[in-house]
Amino acid sequence: MSKILLSAQLLRECGAAQSVVTLIAGLGNPGRSYENTYHNIGLLFIDSFHGAASSASAWKQNARSTFFYATADVVTLVKSALFMNKSGGAVADAAEYFHRAPENILIVHDDADIPVGAAKLSRARGAGGHKGVASVVSALGTTSFYRLRIGIRGREMPVSGAHRIAAGDIALTQIRADDREIYSLLFSSLISALMVNDTPSAD
Repeated sequence: MSKILLSAQLLRECGAAQSVVTLIAGLGNPGRSYENTYHNIGLLFIDSFHGAASSASAWKQNARSTFFYATADVVTLVKSALFMNKSGGAVADAAEYFHRAPENILIVHDDADIPVGAAKLSRARGAGGHKGVASVVSALGTTSFYRLRIGIRGREMPVSGAHRIAAGDIALTQIRADDREIYSLLFSSLISALMVNDTPSAD
C-alpha cells in the first residue's frame, strides 16, 4: 500500500491555487509541548515549505507577536503564534500587514476526518467543527480563503461509528515515528505542486 494517498486531481488543484495564493499560513499551538503534535501539522508544513524553497528569508515576528513570517520565492509564509482557537487573530493581522485579500490566502491545518498520508484542498466552505478554521472565518468575515486540510487520523481508526476516536484525542498526541516519515513524503509532493504555476481553479 502506498504511504501517501494523493490524487492527480488534488495535485492539479494545488498547482492551480498557486497562481492566486500569495500567503500561506499554518495553524497550530505555541509552546514546546505542542511542537510535534498532530494538531500542529500546519506549522510543520510551513517549516517544510520554508526549507524546500530555493530562496527563503529568515523568520521574523510581527510587532504584535501574533505571527512569524518569511518570504519563500514569490510567496509569504506565516506561522500563527497564537493558540489554535485564536488563530483568526494571527491570520487577520497577517492579511492586514501584507495587504492580502482572503482569496489570496491558503490556510494549512490538521483534519481528523482524513487519514494520515492524504490531504484535501477546499475553498469557500464552513469550518467543519475545526476551532482554528472557525476563528479564521470569524476574523476574516468570510470563507473565501483556501484550506489545505492534512489528514491526521490513523488508517486503522474508524471515521464513524461507536468506535470512532474523537478528533481531540488524536490532535494533541505526539506524531508517531512512522507517520513522520509519511508526512515527509506528503509534504514534499504538496509543496512541489504548490510551486507549479497553472490556471486558477478550486472545488
